[in-house]
Amino acid sequence: MSETPPVLVSPTTPPPTSGEAQHASPTNNGPTGETPGRRPSRWTIALILGGLAVAGAVAWFAFGGDGTEAAEAPAPVTVRTATAEQRDLVDTSTLEGTLGYARDIAISAPVAGTVTELIGDGDPVERNTVVAEIDAVPMVAFFGDKPMYRDVRQGDEGDDVAAIERNLVALGYHATTDSDGDLVDTGFVVDGVFDAATRDAVERWQADLGVAETGEVTLGSVVMVPGPSSVASTWTVVGGLVTPGVPIATFNVESAATTFHAAHAGSIELIAASGPIASGDVVYLVEDVPVVGIVTDERFDRDLWWGSEGSDVEVLETFLVGAGYDAGGDLVVDEIYDGFTAEAVEEWKDDLSDEYDDVVVEATVRADDLIAVPPGTTVEEIAVLPDPAPSGSTLFSYSLGETGRVVRTSIDVSDQTTMPVGTVLDIEFPDGTIVAGTVAYVSSATTSDPMDPTAEPQLEVEIRLDSIPDNVADLTELTVDILIVDRLAAGAVVVPASALVATDDGGFAVEVLSGTTTQFVAVTPGLFADGVVEVDGIAPGTTVVVP
Repeated sequence: MSETPPVLVSPTTPPPTSGEAQHASPTNNGPTGETPGRRPSRWTIALILGGLAVAGAVAWFAFGGDGTEAAEAPAPVTVRTATAEQRDLVDTSTLEGTLGYARDIAISAPVAGTVTELIGDGDPVERNTVVAEIDAVPMVAFFGDKPMYRDVRQGDEGDDVAAIERNLVALGYHATTDSDGDLVDTGFVVDGVFDAATRDAVERWQADLGVAETGEVTLGSVVMVPGPSSVASTWTVVGGLVTPGVPIATFNVESAATTFHAAHAGSIELIAASGPIASGDVVYLVEDVPVVGIVTDERFDRDLWWGSEGSDVEVLETFLVGAGYDAGGDLVVDEIYDGFTAEAVEEWKDDLSDEYDDVVVEATVRADDLIAVPPGTTVEEIAVLPDPAPSGSTLFSYSLGETGRVVRTSIDVSDQTTMPVGTVLDIEFPDGTIVAGTVAYVSSATTSDPMDPTAEPQLEVEIRLDSIPDNVADLTELTVDILIVDRLAAGAVVVPASALVATDDGGFAVEVLSGTTTQFVAVTPGLFADGVVEVDGIAPGTTVVVP
């Protein structure tokens, strides 16, 4: 609300007594009706006495000081004014919150020993970063969403093996180079099976790390981290003794993503494009043969044919029925690969062969025909593949979940309706910068203060931010203000709060400027905020006197 320059006006019409306050017309600020029983009055006795003194002075000049009428008109007076504006008016309250990371993880010692090397507070953690050394054996960070829980070696199978394989590919150990610098395909695939090609890759990784080339990945040599991180704090020191499970450090996870790889040997060509992958999509080609993705947590690691039974058969049948291949309505999803399943498979492969010439139309599903795609997979960053791409190459990345920076706070149970999930809020940083945030999580269970049994139970709240000011991006923790909208007046007509005058009957008025004279106009005040007040009774653009 900006004030207009001071103006000269004729002496103000005496404040109206009860019944004299007028409403201003939206077009000419003229009177439109009377409001009985209202008399504007200033706020203190001193102001009333000052008015009486002014009235006495005016009378003295009007009658020449000796009872005779003076010839000159009253001198104009200077007043400050402001223009009524129309805008949204918001009343907010402030709640304290803490800026932190959406995900943090505790790193514990996997084996007993003496800490001979340790990462420092604030240090970055990338793939293959040495986090600590225990008894001079380095423990490096690999990226993955499940912790290591055992030693793995040739012959082992499982998700932990697949995680090791993904990291070896990312570090470039899935292929070698010949004397000319060309890539040599080793047959390494990311399939969760620790075979000879996996062992060879592990040995080359160990040689570069400077440790014994055992071909095995022991529990103490790798720690799984969701993604690139930074050290929030360390819990031990070099020279400290640790036992399995003792905390070593806490990491703030800055991003969490995993990579998708070819699980078949041969020259690879990526087909999938950016966006979500659905069951039935061709993900990549191996020697021009399509590999079809099925969205599932199951693994397709065997051939399926007439008589096969199991959960992988059920996943296949569910896909076929959903895609419209149901053997004329006779296919039943029952985990049994029967004649109707075989008929549906042939129908599906026949249609697939219309686009891909090398598809063999048969009633058998080969292990190389399908690849499991984790539910929710959305292609993010597509890898640049060499030509030809060796087996096991990274094809694309996809997210493992929400990460980044968040603001955490807590609210009374009685206030939960003010901050439901999806509520958009403003977050104010210490330097005054305001960014938008969205309530992403409200706990379903309350917490209590053990030091204050009389305190109200609290609900934990997490707010995801649209952005972070550059000047606080490196801080691991920061107190911020959460601005909560308590009341909103949309499209309100507002004037400076100081322009509001109380009347003797409990009402309110403003002094409106019209030409070189003013008059008091009755108004109904609404929301007060930011030094202005919402008023009903005058139009936008009306000039009001600001005492």
